[in-house]
Amino acid sequence: PGILADIDSGAHHIHQLALGIRTQARGEDQRVDCDLAQVAQFAARIARAAVQGRAQLTIRGKPTRVRGGQVKLTQVLLNLVVNAAQAMEIPGRQGRIEIGWEAEGAGVRAWVKDNGTGIPLELHEKIFEPLFTTRPVGVGTGLGLAICRDLIRAIGGEISVASTVGEGTTMGLLLERAHFE
Repeated sequence: PGILADIDSGAHHIHQLALGIRTQARGEDQRVDCDLAQVAQFAARIARAAVQGRAQLTIRGKPTRVRGGQVKLTQVLLNLVVNAAQAMEIPGRQGRIEIGWEAEGAGVRAWVKDNGTGIPLELHEKIFEPLFTTRPVGVGTGLGLAICRDLIRAIGGEISVASTVGEGTTMGLLLERAHFE
């Protein structure tokens, strides 16, 4: 029964993602909204292979509707989680990745936080530049964070980084809450 429930849930998410891709392709997703909790759960499932064996992934946040299409937000969270998993190279430390969010006035502050290798301060702005990468040649394209920044800006949000070498990184997202009154 558990496997059948997972298959049913996965089929539903894939259907929703397909509808979202169609909406995005038509340019109709500029003012749509989605449930950040569902997006986070789906992104975590897709990222499972990248995270497995490297870190424990947790999700913290209540169901919250935000402006932005499900496809765009899934792509952003997926990229941030995979990047965090790739930063788990500290011997003797159990890797931890957290996707979280909380409402803040008319917005939602979201994050993907890890306890990985961290990013040197002098690279904080460069990581959002297209084709910039700290990965070895042949590993990564240097486009992931540039695309994330563009997707978040397209829905009226912001992305930021806070990091300390040897301690970890928090990628922050500021999103507009849907139906805020």
